[in-house]
Amino acid sequence: MPLFKAFITVGILVMLFGIAFIMIDWFVNAFTAGFKEIGIRFVLAGIITIGMSFVYKYHIILGFLLKQFKNKLTAEDRFSKWYRP
Repeated sequence: MPLFKAFITVGILVMLFGIAFIMIDWFVNAFTAGFKEIGIRFVLAGIITIGMSFVYKYHIILGFLLKQFKNKLTAEDRFSKWYRP
């Protein structure tokens, strides 16, 4: 799972970068017009990146759960497709 560690690392770094922008806007209010908005975007991008890394790591389990949920939504039972000609 080399991509999992890379995505987690990038997500954390992007979130820290966004938090730094928000803190700059918080401490220096005079000349920082859009730092807070940029920081919020970076934090959201970091959260999405971390979420993508967990989807990558657990995609087999998520696919299995989605298949099970889809089977529960259908009206027929799981053995009805066995005897179709």
